Amino acid sequence: MLFVDRLFNEKAVDALNAITAINQESRVVSLQRYRNENKLWDENPSMEGLSLLNHATYLMRLRYLLMDNGFQVKINYL
Repeated sequence: MLFVDRLFNEKAVDALNAITAINQESRVVSLQRYRNENKLWDENPSMEGLSLLNHATYLMRLRYLLMDNGFQVKINYL
C-alpha cells in the first residue's frame, strides 16, 4: 500500500509541474473523474488494474496540490 501512496504523490507532483508549465496565465484547471473503470483504463493505461477509488484518491491529492499553488480546480465526472 505504501508503494501506491508514494506513486500517487509522485504522479501528483509531476502533474502539478506539467500543469504549471502550460498554464502560466490561466489558473483554472479541469480534472476528469471516471465513473467506469474500463473507460478509466482505456484512457489512462498506466492506471489499469487500479480501482475508481484509487483514481479518486489520486485526483484529490492533485486537487489539493493545485489549490495550494493558486489554481482553481473543477472536477468533471465522465
